[in-house]
Amino acid sequence: EVTETADDTVSELMMQNMTLIHEDIGIELSLDDFGTGYSNISALMSLPLDIIKFDKTLIDMASNSVQGHKILESSVTMVKKLGNKIVAEGIEEASQIEMMSELGIDYIQGFYFSKPLPKDDFIKFVVDFNKITEG
Repeated sequence: EVTETADDTVSELMMQNMTLIHEDIGIELSLDDFGTGYSNISALMSLPLDIIKFDKTLIDMASNSVQGHKILESSVTMVKKLGNKIVAEGIEEASQIEMMSELGIDYIQGFYFSKPLPKDDFIKFVVDFNKITEG
């Protein structure tokens, strides 16, 4: 996961390493915090990325204003046309899940489902959520 502001400091060596782990080793890379800070669109063009993580701030703006929704909708279209998948971060309400689904967001994460959990609590959560019984 690369933080969106990191593009300002990406050196030639770092770019070579990112390309190596992405193309030669097959590790997927994601851009975190898209829609906040510098929102450097050049990162979408210059870095070998698979997933773009839309920041909670962008999701909240889309939930609270028509203009914010239009910006999110346009961002989804742009990212999808570049061939990337999208994660919507910071989902806290059912209405946001519905909006993300309508926009074609690939993955959703946020407190609506669960707050961050320690490993053992996470395993219990997944087992309970999926009604898995030991067998």
